[in-house]
Amino acid sequence: MSEKVIACYKWVRDETDIRFDDDLRPDFSKAGYKISDYDRNAIEAAVQAAKQMEYAIPAGVTAGPAQAVSSMRDALSRGLEEAFHVNTGDVQYTDYRLTADALAKGIEAAGGAVLAICAEGSSDLYGQQTASRLGVTLGWPIITAVVAFEIRGRSLRATRKLENCLETVEAELPAVIAVTPEINTPELPGMRAIIAAKRKPQRDIPLADLSISTEPSVKVEGIKGYQSDRKRIIFEHPEASENVRLFAAALKKEGVM
Repeated sequence: MSEKVIACYKWVRDETDIRFDDDLRPDFSKAGYKISDYDRNAIEAAVQAAKQMEYAIPAGVTAGPAQAVSSMRDALSRGLEEAFHVNTGDVQYTDYRLTADALAKGIEAAGGAVLAICAEGSSDLYGQQTASRLGVTLGWPIITAVVAFEIRGRSLRATRKLENCLETVEAELPAVIAVTPEINTPELPGMRAIIAAKRKPQRDIPLADLSISTEPSVKVEGIKGYQSDRKRIIFEHPEASENVRLFAAALKKEGVM
């Protein structure tokens, strides 16, 4: 069995198609689905990591409802060689623990995984929990906020972007890392890659085949949009330097700086 670099990704609503009514309730009726923008960075990172390792192949794992099965062809067109979908059916995976459990089972089903790569967060919720919970579930070292990494043998060396500095850490494989958008610029798949994706292995895994508790510890009671009221302050002093001073003073008053 070949060793694998796993890209964990999420099939999400396209936020550009979401609308809100007068009561700020979201309307998803015209919203299509896509691979989370940030997860495209994770997929590209997995493809590049497999090239570094030479002996590994890049694969993708996602967990979601039945319609998420259509995400696999998109993921495969982006350079992955295999794709696995943990089909959660009607189970709503809004609980990060359940998501991590499902992804871990998908990684187990893929077999041979030596590195799992997640995005720092998804483009719908951006909870920043999946990678950490997945690492705990698998019992693997976890490195988050990764902006660059390299693999030498069985050792992974990563650069993390913290609030006011960069930190370099090392871990032995297998490991889980969460990458930020700065790590790469995903390429758009060409027609040849899209056609080739149809011939690559895809596996749909029913949730019933896995030993996972589907009782969530967190339940979503409702979703409502947030409306920001702008102050619309205009600085009209004839001296530009004075407008800058007034602007800075207003930001400090608001606690922005």
